[in-house]
Amino acid sequence: MAFLPLGLAYIRSALCERGYDVDFIDMSEYDEDSQGKHIDRYPDVSYIPLDYDLYLVSGTSPQASEIRKVGRYLKEKGKPAIAGGPHVTNYAGPETPRGSLMVIDDSLPVDKELVTNYPVMVKYEGEIAIFEAVERIEEGMGALRRHGRGIVLRTPLISDLGSIPIPDRRDAHKYEWHLEDKNGKKCLGTNMFTSRGCPKRCAFCDSGNLWTRGVRYTPIDRVREEFAQIKGLGFEAIQFYDDIFLLNRSRMIEMCKSLKEMGFAWKCYIRVDIVSHHLYGKEFLQMMYNAGLIEVLVGVESGSQQILDNIYKDTTVEQNSIVRQWCREVGIRFKAAIVLGLPGETTETLEATRRWILEQRPDKCAVAIFIPFSGTPIVDQKIRRRYGIDDMHDFDIKIELEPGEAADDHFNYGSRTKLQSVVSTSSLTAQQITDFYLEFSAELDALGITY
Repeated sequence: MAFLPLGLAYIRSALCERGYDVDFIDMSEYDEDSQGKHIDRYPDVSYIPLDYDLYLVSGTSPQASEIRKVGRYLKEKGKPAIAGGPHVTNYAGPETPRGSLMVIDDSLPVDKELVTNYPVMVKYEGEIAIFEAVERIEEGMGALRRHGRGIVLRTPLISDLGSIPIPDRRDAHKYEWHLEDKNGKKCLGTNMFTSRGCPKRCAFCDSGNLWTRGVRYTPIDRVREEFAQIKGLGFEAIQFYDDIFLLNRSRMIEMCKSLKEMGFAWKCYIRVDIVSHHLYGKEFLQMMYNAGLIEVLVGVESGSQQILDNIYKDTTVEQNSIVRQWCREVGIRFKAAIVLGLPGETTETLEATRRWILEQRPDKCAVAIFIPFSGTPIVDQKIRRRYGIDDMHDFDIKIELEPGEAADDHFNYGSRTKLQSVVSTSSLTAQQITDFYLEFSAELDALGITY
């Protein structure tokens, strides 16, 4: 309950604009008793109210088991439901043309429990597709009854992000995320996207499949309008989730002016190859800091240049070190994201990552083990071609999962001791990767380098 699910908030706005009445439930909602103990409002799916005409269910692959539970329950109760979000995009299989039947191809990474419980599934963006989904719900219900599988929809990506309404944040106060500003004040915050897509080709990332490699921007006037909405709701901080926030330099300068005028504290993702470019540099970071930037999340990924090259990261270890130093000098908190078990990982590359973290001492460090989503170039040759990349080699990695299994127990829900590797390389077993992860995580905890 940290951040509002923006996908559903966008779709709620689109539906309300057309006159639909829409309510919102987060299955993680809780109350507190007199001792401050959390009491789940929805301890299981049977607590979902059944008096609605239609249910829209969204989630990422870490919530795959919950998506399936909700689908099973609604199907059992005879309730029409539409599923969407990143997990559906990666694991619902091909779209279903009107009047035809979904074909489940065993060679495709399909979540079979997903497609056999939901009448309609929407891949990719839903703000426009939702209306076709509503229109075809009866067709989907019929397909589910007759053939035991629903239908899959996909509409073209939205070219003009200014044509869709600002996400509906009326439920944003259910979420509690604070960002400490420069004066130590804890500012209540919410989350925001100002663009969609990323032109980079990182082989472990599924962003290019979920969005596109072309970047689409929300018009700056609409961004300012959304800033005003957020401010009017009483929020003082923003977490930007744009994949490649700094790419458009002049637009970034305009946004910083507005953020400074409105007094927001904020954090964002940055890429070191952009920040270290001569058009940006330390001075650009200083400008962002002066506009309220408190913290950046940097995809360091590895301390080994060989691994960065193996995954087509297009960054260098030196760039990571330079930007870390600049952030320290400017006063911006630096959070490093590390991924273990990437293609070609060896004992030496793992140790190079460990050395980089211990030498550079980021303020925070998020360590994870690579999870092979179907929408990543490492997993899917078709995605490589879609990325327009002909030079991607065969990756030195073995995936010890069946298609569609990369979810549920393979994720870390805040406990570093629970995550197990599901990949191995020619040099390291899955257990060796897990062992390093556990030892390294314990070392970071002992040093006070928090997640």
